[in-house]
Formats: sequence, structure tokens, C-alpha cells
Amino acid sequence: MTVKVGSIADRYWHLRFQVTFVPDNDCFLEILAFDPSDMRKAGVLARLTEHHYQSFKELIQKTDQTLIQLRENRQQNQQKLMEQLRSLSVEQLSSLGINPEWLN
Repeated sequence: MTVKVGSIADRYWHLRFQVTFVPDNDCFLEILAFDPSDMRKAGVLARLTEHHYQSFKELIQKTDQTLIQLRENRQQNQQKLMEQLRSLSVEQLSSLGINPEWLN
């Protein structure tokens, strides 16, 4: 028996997630990949047991934490850059091709 869980897609790829139960009472999370431009290019990308699924979830959590950290660092760097630009004179900004009004 197979239960479709959901899917995510883009113009160039499509991933479908499903849980498949097999006769010996095991179940797997299957991730199927498709190429929307050629459905012959399709198949099982991964078949995760319960143990592998737990590892996959941990990986997703680490990915989330990394993305949050990168966003925070980018915002801090942008703020520092704006502070540095605001400390420059109008002449210095003009020489860099920056309109001083953009910094307001």
C-alpha cells in the first residue's frame, strides 16, 4: 500500500513524497523525482527507512539553522555597510557612483 504525502515542484523538477508499506510490516518514505519536460526521466530518488528518515529530519533541521544564521549575518553585514557608507562625504559617495539620497 502506498500513501501519497505531498509534492514540491519547479519548472525544471518535481519531487513527490510517499510512504510505502510492504508486506513484512516495514514502511519507507520514498522520494520520487521527475523531469517535467520528459516524464520518461523519472524514478525513485531515495527510499528512506525509519532510521534514515530520522537522519534526514536532523539534516533538514541543520539546514534550517544554517539558513537562519546566513540571513542574520547578511542583515548584519548590510547594516555595517550602510553605516560605513553614511560615514562617507558626498564627494566620496559621488566618486563611487552612489547618490547620497539613496542612503536615507
